[in-house]
Amino acid sequence: GFAAGNNQESSSESINLSAGLVLWGAATGDNSLRDLGSYLLTTESEAITQYWFDANEQVFPASYRYGTVGMVWGSGASYSTWWTANPEEIHGINVLPVTGGSLHLAREKAAIKRNIAEMERENGGPAQEWRDLLW
Repeated sequence: GFAAGNNQESSSESINLSAGLVLWGAATGDNSLRDLGSYLLTTESEAITQYWFDANEQVFPASYRYGTVGMVWGSGASYSTWWTANPEEIHGINVLPVTGGSLHLAREKAAIKRNIAEMERENGGPAQEWRDLLW
């Protein structure tokens, strides 16, 4: 029970589950599981694109000063993680784990460029701790 409601940190954890369902369903010949994974993967991908990265710059309120979030709450979002305020990790948490499920992020190249530029501004330069992940 948090005052801001329930939350989801790291959009990538959920997308990785959906990608796994697609792969497992395909590998085992379970078309209904594969199709469920495909549905979840596509709908989650669009939600992540908008609610974590505001790719079309139409979702985040004008008063929110960032172009990404680390956590989406029932009553809003925050530029944070549970363990750190490090911009590399706030931006990078939405990529972990790096699997085929992460590739959906490449759809919105302009949003990704804005995201990396913001991380570098907030970080005072390019990524150091999570540079391999963010590359």
